[in-house]
Amino acid sequence: MKVEFVPTKWAGVIPALLTGKFDVIIGGMGITAQRNLKVNFSIPYDYSGVAVVAHKQLAAGFSRLEDFDRADVVVTARLGSTSAAAANKLLPKAQKRSLTTSLK
Repeated sequence: MKVEFVPTKWAGVIPALLTGKFDVIIGGMGITAQRNLKVNFSIPYDYSGVAVVAHKQLAAGFSRLEDFDRADVVVTARLGSTSAAAANKLLPKAQKRSLTTSLK
């Protein structure tokens, strides 16, 4: 079988799958109840979890996730991702900025 990769913006990946633009999504997509109502998930082939990546000087002295839950902290996550949902839930005081496209 020949593989053809179809570049697709994150926000359109499930709609493109549902309309037959491609046959499968292979990438870091967290399983959520809302997504599970629209598509079938396989058994996970990898577990990556969620991690915080921070500027060394700006986060100096931070040792726990709770240290980032401050109004002067800006958190960025991909729009619609499970990371964005986690940031909203676990860091309610932090400022949120959403990425709508992938960084290259």
